[in-house]
Amino acid sequence: VRVSKEDLLTLYDTGVPQRGGQGDKTYDHRKESEALLLYSRTSAMPEDSVLRQDTVGFHAGDALIPLINVPDAVKKCEGLDVVYTHNLNRHCLAIVGNYNSRYNGHIFKFQRKGARKKETLQEQLKHPLVPISRGVDVENHGSAFRMPDIEKVEEHWSNLGTYFNAIDHLTSKLEPILQKIHRNKTVIVTVTNAGHKTLLMNFVCSCKARGFEISNLVVFATDEESMHLAEDLGVAVFYDERIFGSIPATASKQFGDADFKAIVFAKLVAPQLVNMLGYDMLFQDIDIVWNQHPVDLFIDPKGPYKDFDMLFMDDGIRNIIYAPYQANSGFYFAKCNEETKFFFRQLLYYADNIHKWTSEQGVFGAVLPEMASLLGLRIKTLLDLDFPGGFHYHRSSDFIRDIVEGKAQPVIFHMHWTKSVIQKLDFMKQMGLWYVKDVCLTSDLLEEKVQGSIKDQSAKQDIGCCSNEALVQCIFFDKGSVTQCKGDTSMRMFESTKHFWPT
Repeated sequence: VRVSKEDLLTLYDTGVPQRGGQGDKTYDHRKESEALLLYSRTSAMPEDSVLRQDTVGFHAGDALIPLINVPDAVKKCEGLDVVYTHNLNRHCLAIVGNYNSRYNGHIFKFQRKGARKKETLQEQLKHPLVPISRGVDVENHGSAFRMPDIEKVEEHWSNLGTYFNAIDHLTSKLEPILQKIHRNKTVIVTVTNAGHKTLLMNFVCSCKARGFEISNLVVFATDEESMHLAEDLGVAVFYDERIFGSIPATASKQFGDADFKAIVFAKLVAPQLVNMLGYDMLFQDIDIVWNQHPVDLFIDPKGPYKDFDMLFMDDGIRNIIYAPYQANSGFYFAKCNEETKFFFRQLLYYADNIHKWTSEQGVFGAVLPEMASLLGLRIKTLLDLDFPGGFHYHRSSDFIRDIVEGKAQPVIFHMHWTKSVIQKLDFMKQMGLWYVKDVCLTSDLLEEKVQGSIKDQSAKQDIGCCSNEALVQCIFFDKGSVTQCKGDTSMRMFESTKHFWPT
């Protein structure tokens, strides 16, 4: 039978995002509005009277496939397996009976070996169908899941050895901090080094200006400079040289470079420690500004997310490495239970792949579906329009204008999909998301303030960097802004682009 796809996935929410995104331009969720249900036995099928209700069904040859409502369609089903498939050209889907389908949590894939786009259809079909991994791109060939070099594997083993040998010391050091700051066994966790300190300041300053309670925030600092800054901002901080001492203090020049990959290990260690100590947590990057308090939304016992173990921001991209959840690892909420504890341990074991997969996000993409299949971990990708970020900033000008004009009111904004810290600052200033005074953006002046605060304990929690109002600045007239930025061509980021605000 046919059923409404939206109704099916509302009643049986798999957590997988339904909207298309960057990298999946061929997919239009509005055109695929129905799902097809197959029954293993006639005894599982709806009553004939129900099937006859659709008199204008879709004809497949001489057969009529009726369209009925979801409750009637599954009324006699003892179980329901949901399989996602993309309607690629000439793609076949085989449903094969076996001794127990419940024992199989994977889809076995085959592809024409050696077939190329430049070949004719007749030439492509001469190639044999051979087994492939889920990482093989059907359109472009080649595997997205490349294995790490042995040198990186051994480096990761060494890092894990250091971490596991120190874990008793680390938990005894972290536990008193979490006990002091938690709210109903829930904490907010972030990670930073000195190179990203201005973003940490902005997150804290924006929360103060907007009236959000963050007394349960703990910053995992990877160097002493960022540790002292967090202390002077009045937030809890955890630092341990034994596991973080080798991480560079400089900001990464771009996403995926060596410095970026080095700090990623801390982004796996921090949530694992908090989770194993028994706390629910919101883990987030520091290039984020809140419009609503997300934790209150996530922990609401009557809210829409109460049945899920983990909630993730939608990254925006649509590719094999992040599929099927397309989860952004820079903003997620995780309950503490045995399933999530197992998940965070697995992330650590997989982390040698970071060197081949650019970031920890690929590791999340590999482990999440396995945990959902193996353990029944309930994962949900949040609606991207409620939790937008850099993907929308760079790809959806109309939506950004809706935000500025108050037509859209997202919970948070995450300035990801951005090459460097400098660009993040520029874009956040334009969007009215910046709350750090210019005097604190100069390293020497900020260091002077921090060192003065260290010496004078009475100065703590107020180093004079936070503004009570957003500090807006026009830098590019062709990028999103809360005001109409005007200027000559030197204020244009890309030569071929037009003004963000129509003139």
